[in-house]
Amino acid sequence: MSHSLRSFHEMMDSFEITNTHCHHMEGHFFKDMSLARLVSQAYVAWSAPVDPLSGDEPPEAGWFEKVRFNSYFIALQRGLQRLYGIDEPLDQKNWPFFAEAVRVRHQEPDWHLQALRDVCRYRYIIQDSYWDPGSAHSDPLFKPVFRINMFMYFHNKQCRDHNGNNALSYLDMDEPFDTLDEYIDAVDIQIIDKKKSGSVALKNALAYDRDLLFTDETKNEANKLYEKLICGKGDDGDLYRLQNHVFFRICEMAASHDLPLQCHTGLGQLVNTNAMCLYDAIAGNPQTKFILFHGSYPYMEDVMALCHNMKNVYPDICWLPIISPSAAERFVSEIIEVGLSNVLCWGCDTWTSEESLGALLTAQDVFATVAARKVENGYFSLSNASDFLSGVFCDNARSIYALSG
Repeated sequence: MSHSLRSFHEMMDSFEITNTHCHHMEGHFFKDMSLARLVSQAYVAWSAPVDPLSGDEPPEAGWFEKVRFNSYFIALQRGLQRLYGIDEPLDQKNWPFFAEAVRVRHQEPDWHLQALRDVCRYRYIIQDSYWDPGSAHSDPLFKPVFRINMFMYFHNKQCRDHNGNNALSYLDMDEPFDTLDEYIDAVDIQIIDKKKSGSVALKNALAYDRDLLFTDETKNEANKLYEKLICGKGDDGDLYRLQNHVFFRICEMAASHDLPLQCHTGLGQLVNTNAMCLYDAIAGNPQTKFILFHGSYPYMEDVMALCHNMKNVYPDICWLPIISPSAAERFVSEIIEVGLSNVLCWGCDTWTSEESLGALLTAQDVFATVAARKVENGYFSLSNASDFLSGVFCDNARSIYALSG
């Protein structure tokens, strides 16, 4: 390890970190925790599922063969090893050893929070509780965001987003609003209320529900579409067009209430979910802060282009380092050169403390590697690199989300 690479790791180990995106599970999830349940709630389970009820019994050897080189598995393994002081790898033979460590430590009710605060060194965690939009743990470590997907499903109670949420159910209404204006006003009131109760941003995860090609409708046309839909005469195409209109109004609300709009881009439905699909929305709402998540992986060039041309675009590398550390290194190196390193942020995008720590360690590897390379080839001075790293992990997000205290 080069001297600069080592020094950057040591520097980052002293940071009080702002984690811009997390889905940390509620306290009851961690009661009677087992390794199998923990792994079943991790990204590696997307590649190879694990029975959450299997307790301390290890998966079949074939499971480890499928995942042992997968970056999700590597990150989770690193988190477990660091958190529980285990040098050996997580494999079929060592599974019971890891399982016992997890079981014993989670008998402490607040261990999952202690790990985030004392081991991960998080000062703030921006929490996206998609199961209860706008909520967060009572611990002051967490700052909630308000997920807006449900507001795209508003004309009946049967139409729901991919998390099962619906605007009418959320608003405790049996029937839709009489007019579109009344509905838009109700959404605005909800956003105002969430900001008053502590939400620091809005969150658009619509890439899991539909494409991101939002093009506004005129108010007259939108009113006609709404009337058709609430009368049961509209179709999916009408809903799609009206969703576009509602999304533009939410972008305006985000600007009006000074709330950044976090946008999931890249992976999701894949067809037209790359960041460039947001071009019309970004261009049409120049006062809105669009936070583009995940580097739009695998369409990373989209973020570079949007950052280059648009002044209201902010890149966030959350999730990307554990999708592919190599891709994350390319993204970080390019975003420095494009010129928006001063607003680049990072978040773990995980559900448990163990995986969050693994995501953090992976991200630190990525950033230390890129910074050291920039220093060695003369692009950065050591002082430049130090400012860059503290910005990404500490200062940039605190400024963007107005975090203090």
